[in-house]
Amino acid sequence: MKNIGMGIEKNDKVARLMTLDEIFEGRFFCIPDYQRGYSWEQTQVKDLLNDIEHLGNTDYIHFTGTIVASCNKKNDVHEIVDGQQRLTTLIIIIHECLHKEIKNKKLIIERYSKIGNIGNEKQKFIVNTESKDFFDHVIINNDTKTLQPSINSHENMLEAKKNINKWLSKQNDINKILNIVCARLGFIFYRPEHTKEIGIMFEVINNRGKPLSQLEKIKNFLIYYSVKMDLSNLHDAVNDKWGTILRNLSLANKSSSEDETNFLRYCWLVYFDKGKKKSHDVYAELKKRFPFNNDTLKDDTKKENFNLLNSFINFLELSSKNYEQYFNEYSIKSEDDKVQSIAKTLKSLKSQGSYASIMPLVLAVMAKATDEEQAILLDIIEKLNFRVYILPNVTHRADSGQGDLFGYAFKFYHEYDEYKEKVYIQEQNDKEVEYKNIIDWLDNKLKEFVENYCTEEKIKESLINQDDRYNFYKWRGLRYFLMSYEESLNRKKTIDIERILLGRNDKKVNDYYSIEHYWAIKNRNYEGENNRPQDKSLKNRLGNLGLLEMGINIQAGDKDLSKKLKIYFGENESKDSSDLKQIAKAKDVFENFLNKYKPKKRTKDSYYYSMYEEFIESMEKEYVDFALNRWQLK
Repeated sequence: MKNIGMGIEKNDKVARLMTLDEIFEGRFFCIPDYQRGYSWEQTQVKDLLNDIEHLGNTDYIHFTGTIVASCNKKNDVHEIVDGQQRLTTLIIIIHECLHKEIKNKKLIIERYSKIGNIGNEKQKFIVNTESKDFFDHVIINNDTKTLQPSINSHENMLEAKKNINKWLSKQNDINKILNIVCARLGFIFYRPEHTKEIGIMFEVINNRGKPLSQLEKIKNFLIYYSVKMDLSNLHDAVNDKWGTILRNLSLANKSSSEDETNFLRYCWLVYFDKGKKKSHDVYAELKKRFPFNNDTLKDDTKKENFNLLNSFINFLELSSKNYEQYFNEYSIKSEDDKVQSIAKTLKSLKSQGSYASIMPLVLAVMAKATDEEQAILLDIIEKLNFRVYILPNVTHRADSGQGDLFGYAFKFYHEYDEYKEKVYIQEQNDKEVEYKNIIDWLDNKLKEFVENYCTEEKIKESLINQDDRYNFYKWRGLRYFLMSYEESLNRKKTIDIERILLGRNDKKVNDYYSIEHYWAIKNRNYEGENNRPQDKSLKNRLGNLGLLEMGINIQAGDKDLSKKLKIYFGENESKDSSDLKQIAKAKDVFENFLNKYKPKKRTKDSYYYSMYEEFIESMEKEYVDFALNRWQLK
């Protein structure tokens, strides 16, 4: 293949394009560990393939981008600073071509894959540590049995490989495609000589292109910092732990950029700083604490920084495991009663759906407390979260009291080891208050927090005395509330969270639980009856709502509740019967009022309104009594 360009050398007056053939001639490349994993998705891969296909009808060099690589003089390998996503994709294309019948296969292998005798081969292109094994086995060698994708970068690589292979199968001339990739794509190839210059570029690259999550930026920073400060142990710690962190987040189904950023934020609040404001840009705050452009740090400061950062990495790994247990109820398996209690509480917390205010507390408690202590404290946290942040209109702001909770998490984590078995004295209202230990302190603080924001009287007001315009059907905590109510009625049955938390648009099947209006929204108002504001308000109240299997809900439609009850219990053609205890409870309550109103004269509006009003108020009382018992502070 013909060489056709020049790279940027020190004395060049004009920057010229280089082909991949020229760039790889006599050079070895690797993606340093501080770089993000492979993140290209189908759109970016497709755009590159379209460019290559378009070049088949031309005879010019196509400017494809910039590759910035710094030569590591210790091993003579060029570390790619910029352009790794495009370059990785091109290497995948080349290797997919190698699996087909092509000319000059040996030359292509030696230039882009590996060189040297068997047993003493050296790879020409190596990806970062977290993806190396997967890239070598699955992407390069087509070995899909040895490894499965475990993190996002693996999945992206595998998807790119599939799309490229599918595209190549439609091409008439693979040799022509390979020639375009190796000799017709033009790059500006730049090799910075000074470490400072690489540091500046590292910063620029970290903040442009496809946005990186805070977690990705932190990983990049820690690796780069370890290289700058000559802390090889820190470098090893990141490589050892990061794959586990990403896998745990993936198992928790929390691996989007936003999810990773939130996870890091919660960890920062517990480990480094309880201040809410600083947690919004952990990357910037970490750079302030550990500047990597300072070459004058004393050895003892370097050691202190290493210990602090290494401990933080360990905390991230532990927290990622606890995160998985929080979001994946099936990850905790034990016959121990305390562990089962913890798993049940975590299931409840997950089901609540809102956790931003309490997650730092959860991570701090799970990182430090014993199983027995966790069972107690997590139970209080679940009640706190429901009463303060899930019940409607308890607080004026969604983040009320967050600062206090973050402070409790920070203090508990950092002072637990010292005060877990001895008296803990705290100043409160200009007085010293003595607690048995730090567990006792947190127990009391959380209960005081709950009582300050949501007394038992406030629970009653929240569930009943809402504004007439409030629609409980739209309450975000409704499904969790009704799920908990069902558990209280049927303690022997394991409730399937997924069937309850799924919304109608999430899964287009009938096999999940829906929210039923006992007095249907459109019941008897098609001729103007029962269509007054007070009728609408009554239908929106909590006592008119319950869980019901979706298939049965569809059958019941807008019928009178007396007719619905027969459908609920299979007294119709389908014979489908609800297995929910709350439906049986609603049946018992309603039939009392149905018998009471049978002898009464039916007027256009008042008959049905009065009957349903008594039924709904009775159900509300049932719900309130349940709530006061379920979320009481023991």
